[in-house]
Amino acid sequence: MRQHLQALGRLLKIHTSIHRLTSLFKIPQYIARSRYVKVTEIGRLACTRSAAYATSSAPPLDEQHMDNQPGDNPHPTPQPLRTWPAGFLLVGILVLRGLPLLPGDLPSWVSVVAAMGPAGCGALILFWWLTLSRAPGRERALVGVGCVASAVLAVVVGDPSMRGPGTILLAVPLGMGVFALSAILFAGHQHRRFLILGCCACAFAVAALVRNDGMWGDYSASFVFRWKTVAKFATKVDGPARQVESAADSAPDWPGYRGPRRDGILSGLRFATNWSDNPPQALWRREVAPGWSSFASANGYLYTQEQRGDHEAVVCYQAATGEVVWVQSLETRFDEALGGPGPRATPTLAAGGLFTLGANGALLRLSPATGDIVWQQRLQELAKRTPPDWGFSASPLVTGELVIVHAGGTGALGTMAFQIETGELAWSAPAGDHSYGSAHLATLLGQELILMQTNAGLHGYDHQGKVLLDYDWQERGYRVLQPAIVGDDVIIIGNSGAQRVNFSRDQDTISGASVWKSRHLKSDFNDCVIMDGYLYGFNGGTLTCISVETGERAWRGGRYGKGQLLAVTASEALLVLSETGEGVWVRITPDAHEELGRAALLKGKTWNHPLIVGNRLYVRNAREVACFALSVAP
Repeated sequence: MRQHLQALGRLLKIHTSIHRLTSLFKIPQYIARSRYVKVTEIGRLACTRSAAYATSSAPPLDEQHMDNQPGDNPHPTPQPLRTWPAGFLLVGILVLRGLPLLPGDLPSWVSVVAAMGPAGCGALILFWWLTLSRAPGRERALVGVGCVASAVLAVVVGDPSMRGPGTILLAVPLGMGVFALSAILFAGHQHRRFLILGCCACAFAVAALVRNDGMWGDYSASFVFRWKTVAKFATKVDGPARQVESAADSAPDWPGYRGPRRDGILSGLRFATNWSDNPPQALWRREVAPGWSSFASANGYLYTQEQRGDHEAVVCYQAATGEVVWVQSLETRFDEALGGPGPRATPTLAAGGLFTLGANGALLRLSPATGDIVWQQRLQELAKRTPPDWGFSASPLVTGELVIVHAGGTGALGTMAFQIETGELAWSAPAGDHSYGSAHLATLLGQELILMQTNAGLHGYDHQGKVLLDYDWQERGYRVLQPAIVGDDVIIIGNSGAQRVNFSRDQDTISGASVWKSRHLKSDFNDCVIMDGYLYGFNGGTLTCISVETGERAWRGGRYGKGQLLAVTASEALLVLSETGEGVWVRITPDAHEELGRAALLKGKTWNHPLIVGNRLYVRNAREVACFALSVAP
């Protein structure tokens, strides 16, 4: 018995020494308490109880030791967390963010999942902490409330552009991702609640320091520090007051959106497409205010639209130098999280006037020479509606004595025509309520029609506003594209897929019958061109060629994002302006995708249509505008 007590006493001394060492070197208690230390604890208790039994006059040694043990740690060991769900969700955020990098054609839902999925994982991380983490109830409540409070504070004090999509795309994934990572790293730390909260609050603070600079075509967001100005035009409105010489009397080189027929086809000079040997020569470059307008051009001048601070501006530039000639502006601003600020439509030069439509619905006729406003109308008041989600976007169509735009009002307030001289409403007609396309002039079955593609289908009007064509093809979302005119009785329409429609006449009514529907060409806001029986356009972010006759795919290749293109017939090539600002020549052929030349033209997201006048290439985006000289092929 005596030997047994001596052995247990030695174990007690070891136990006391370990406690002193852990206290001296600040070793966390959860590390020091190994299985061996727990065995000594059992031995110590057995020893003290034996001694207390032998000498009943002395108090039990375990009570003395528990009350007076030197160096005892007053903080209990935290209960271990169940961290594998947090790790799984953290990996999920990273994987979802990387989905757009996968090769091949990706359906649009993949981009949506990649954009919105990480926020869902963030919400599940909070759910894990509150229900499945094994943290004590008080700790769960404290950290959970602190995390939510940090997120709310970041939204309140952050830039207004971060509310909504900015919060979903950045703040929630970043804040909750850091929350999960810190919970894993500090799972056993006695002060883990403060460490987790601190890391989470810092992550949300980062989100409060940036602003949403809009989204790319794959729904990935672009963020910049909130103190960085959009451009030097953030507050500047006025420009030099000068007069354009003879602009109103000149036939436009490029009258407006996608050219004189709005088909994106250019005839004329043949250019050298091998840009490795004959690269485009930059002539001038300058900053420009935000906007997705392209150009109208006449007599050496360029006309476009911009958002200069709180003013929507129409700007005239000298084509040779990029110098601003005049600026006309209205105090109105359109801005939304996906596309960013600025006008969407492109000016139209016709009938001696310049016609523009702003994103908030201001329809103007201006003098091309001076920028003076001749008349204006406001679609919000006339159509009795607010701007659509991404703003009024119809580039005005001028035909005869009328200027025509899509307004999207209910009943007969869908498509509106105005007198070009006075601005008075000439007529209005029914149309779908959601479209970002523009009116299109076409001859169908020998009759000239004004076509308008909307979420309800394809509508056709005569010049008096009578509805002659109402082809029903409902779209739950929106439509942007121009109808592609194949012949006198064939049109291809699309957005979530392409459809060939053959038309026939029954007295005054024109009806259509679908010949084929193809999922090989699902363009978004990137228009197509028809060349030699084939349709060239973007399937998501990949250039694709399909047969007009059958709808079958001939080829796909080249991931250019949500770019734009221009068919240059003399060069037998497409000039593609990619979403990242690269210019690419692609041979027009149904045989295979073949790149002929490539060069960097712009920096930043580029959704604007390119323009070629003579041998000058003009490109712009929401940040800059540039002019390049193209080599003419012999």
